[in-house]
Amino acid sequence: MTVRLGRIYHPSHRTPDLEPVERFFREVFGRHSLSRSSLVMAGLVKQAPEYPEDYCLFTPVADLFFDSIVPEKYVWDGKQPYASVAQPYLDGYGWAVDEGMQQIWDACQANGIRLTDQWNNVVEGPVMATASFKSTPLFWTLEDDTGLRYEFYPTTSISNYDHRSVPGWTLPSVRDFDPVSIIRTSHHTVLTHDMPRAKKFFVDILGGEILDERVNPVWNTRSTFIRLADDVHELAVPIEAGSPAGEALAKRSPLDAYYSIGFHVADIDKVVRTLERNEVGTIYRSDTAVVADPSTAIGIPWGFYAELPFATT
Repeated sequence: MTVRLGRIYHPSHRTPDLEPVERFFREVFGRHSLSRSSLVMAGLVKQAPEYPEDYCLFTPVADLFFDSIVPEKYVWDGKQPYASVAQPYLDGYGWAVDEGMQQIWDACQANGIRLTDQWNNVVEGPVMATASFKSTPLFWTLEDDTGLRYEFYPTTSISNYDHRSVPGWTLPSVRDFDPVSIIRTSHHTVLTHDMPRAKKFFVDILGGEILDERVNPVWNTRSTFIRLADDVHELAVPIEAGSPAGEALAKRSPLDAYYSIGFHVADIDKVVRTLERNEVGTIYRSDTAVVADPSTAIGIPWGFYAELPFATT
């Protein structure tokens, strides 16, 4: 059996409060978020009565399904698996796996990558970790071994509250009333201290294809762009320690940092007007790209690109 990765299965965002997140997506992105509690009440999420309901918020944005979590509210059986946070930030992400969960499990272990269950307990041996809320494989890499905690979950186990799981779903066209004119996600940026380690994981183990390698002026990084399934991942090494990217990576040392999510947009001027109207600052601006100041954008330097910052062939 071969390994076939599907879409990215939700970026994971840590935040001390969900209300500013909901407001940001509504006012800046023009998107409405869904609380887990509302999905439980609607019968779209089945869970044990003691499992928490009010700890997260899901936001669909074009081909992205974004998950925000308040760690202090995510407590089950007396355990809080994620550390409390004072400021919001991107934490990690993973993949919906179309085929080959066991192969990924075996390949990671064969390459010295430890794997964990959802409570971050290392699980060794040939038997995959499973979800506590459903009888299905679910596991993460240990961030000490891969720089970030990357998740793997079968595509067939993902519920329809992820809008992309609805039968017949296709990427919608740009809406005239979209305040940031999003076409689709362009790429995900991971800052790394260890490019060989990151390349080995994305290319050698997961089968990614290197599209481009260049200096990226947006972050002032030496960047490698890798395609995995339908998504592009930027592995970036900051050139200057004092740059915003350099400082963000230093805070995570010796681990990597999930830094930014970029969008391909139809109208960069419209994006600028929307950011200004909502008092969202910028840390980079050119004729074809603008990056939000994370201090005014729920902790994330969102990138908006009229032209993709990498070659596709």
